Amino acid sequence: MKTNFLFSTIAMILISFSSTAYTQGLNEKTLEELLDARDVLYEEYKIYESTNSSFWGTKSKRDLRNIIDTLKEIIRKDTEIIKAVRVASIERQSQVNRMKGHAESRVNELESENKSLKRRLALQQKSIREIEEQLEELQKARSQNHILWLIIIISVAGNFWLVKNKIKAKF
Repeated sequence: MKTNFLFSTIAMILISFSSTAYTQGLNEKTLEELLDARDVLYEEYKIYESTNSSFWGTKSKRDLRNIIDTLKEIIRKDTEIIKAVRVASIERQSQVNRMKGHAESRVNELESENKSLKRRLALQQKSIREIEEQLEELQKARSQNHILWLIIIISVAGNFWLVKNKIKAKF
């Protein structure tokens, strides 16, 4: 009874390892083969466990030896499965580390590009402000030129009117 609980617990752990291994890219076929071999060994164990071939209706020395040998094989198979899962885990971790390195490199590139673009934007904004200031100065100068031209035109028109009135007054 206690042994069945132990084996069912080990089976559950192995199933959880196997599902993790699948998601981590473990060769599915290899793990399936290992689990199938373990299932066969467990079935053998159950057969030996239920066998009572001694004269008194209990387990004989040979029955116990078969159980022990089968349990040893199950432990070896479990060890192989755990090793396969560990290898897959290490491979997955290596892959994750490579991807992390690539991602960090790309982030650094993008941050550098972002800084460069911000500098260019700041320079362009500064240039735009300078051009706007020059435009305002030109518009002020232009309005001052208009005022000067208006004064000149008024002066010329006034002089022309004065000259015309003097000419009329003489006649």
